[in-house]
Amino acid sequence: MKLFLTSAYDDHPSLDALLALAPGTLESPHELWPVAEDADAILFVENTHFNDLRWTRLLRHPLLKQFRSKSFVYNESDKPWDVIAGLYCSMPPNHFAADRHVPFPYIKLPCQPVVHEPATEQAQRWLYSFMGAMSHPCRRSIMQLDDQEAMLRNTSDFDVWHAEGDELERRAREFTASLVGSAFVLCPRGIGTSSMRLFESLAAGRAPVIIADDWLAPPHVDWSFALRVPERRIHTIPDLLRVHADEAVERGHAARAAWMAHYSPERLFHTVGESIGYLLEGKRGRRRHPYSFGLRKWYVSGEAATREALRKLRRAA
Repeated sequence: MKLFLTSAYDDHPSLDALLALAPGTLESPHELWPVAEDADAILFVENTHFNDLRWTRLLRHPLLKQFRSKSFVYNESDKPWDVIAGLYCSMPPNHFAADRHVPFPYIKLPCQPVVHEPATEQAQRWLYSFMGAMSHPCRRSIMQLDDQEAMLRNTSDFDVWHAEGDELERRAREFTASLVGSAFVLCPRGIGTSSMRLFESLAAGRAPVIIADDWLAPPHVDWSFALRVPERRIHTIPDLLRVHADEAVERGHAARAAWMAHYSPERLFHTVGESIGYLLEGKRGRRRHPYSFGLRKWYVSGEAATREALRKLRRAA
């Protein structure tokens, strides 16, 4: 498949990342195509744009208007609505349409050292770990676990998206150390149903524990290596992981193998192509979801605007 990648916005780090990966893709029938008109599909690779939460620039883009039947979006918004058909990181089950959406991992991960320097076998310091901000009630429940075999740290005072220099590097080292030093990695949802930590744990070869009732698993991977814990059952995690402790290394190896096969830098562009091919097959993706221009659009964009305003106030304070 000939795939044309673009963005409707001036700032597009995920597009830049995917463009950089495409030439190094191994053994794939999909290729990066330079001309939209001749491509089999057009993919708008978009980050969350807080200055355009209703995606007006995308919806008014000339390529979308001209080639709507072959246009798709990669959308990593925490609270998405059905802008157009495509790859969504956090589409909740009650708004998911199998003919329009493919659950997808994040293209660009903050903790890059884990991806490029996978964990080696070593004696792990902790049975499980979690480092993260308190962006969802389930994370606060995790911090209430009292377990000497766990490393749990609240990092709400740190904003990875606006940090830079020595502070960013120090925090990245600490996070990497928590991953490779743990038999299991707790991967709770945040504002969105998904978590970048989940895919970082796969890259590190550590067994993930998924705590996200509404998370939809991307279809490319057999997720049997992961443990899933309902958000209301977080208090059972210490006993559960002790029961499964002797499986941690095997589960971690399976997680790493899944990462290498589908989401590694050498395979991610191929996985994108396979997912878009699914949506093209049998004219999938053409039916507009009923929430596209309905109440969900206004509710979600309004909620996201409120969250961003509060975040700016906290940074200013």
